[in-house]
Amino acid sequence: LATITWIYILWSLVPVLVAIQFSFNDGRSRSTWQGFSRQWYCCNEGSVFEDPSMFHSLRNSLILGVATVIVATPLGVALAMGLTRWRSRASAVANGISLVPLVTPEIVVGSALYLVVVNLYQFVPLGRPAMLLGHVTFTVSYVLVIVRSRLLSIGGEYEEAARDLGANSMQAIRTILLPLL
Repeated sequence: LATITWIYILWSLVPVLVAIQFSFNDGRSRSTWQGFSRQWYCCNEGSVFEDPSMFHSLRNSLILGVATVIVATPLGVALAMGLTRWRSRASAVANGISLVPLVTPEIVVGSALYLVVVNLYQFVPLGRPAMLLGHVTFTVSYVLVIVRSRLLSIGGEYEEAARDLGANSMQAIRTILLPLL
């Protein structure tokens, strides 16, 4: 299992590493190495830090990424904790709905999010707020799956022991469960 996992990780990362390598290519070719250069990053008219539109795009991407992490992580953790403790038929339905973005192709999710924001959520301004809403909607499923699996592996014994020692539910979550996550 470990060998297959490492093969999969390498298979997934090699294209990213090749793209990073060719971002330092001296020419515009994406298939032929023409020498090392930092022309796309600095000290050139078309570089990221010299071209205002490219720098603005990079800045927006970083702001959007940080904001998505700040919003999606606590939301996904809370959702995972709720779905782990909620035992009913509705829990299974809610879990299935929350996993839809993971199994749906990204282009379908993007198109659906666009239609929802434009037609239903007209109060959300287009631009960064709409992009943040879309990114959080897509990303919270990943947080949910990871945290829920971790919660299931931890079990309820630690929280139960903390409550037996006098902690209330919130204290048990804050002092026992969150550090274990």
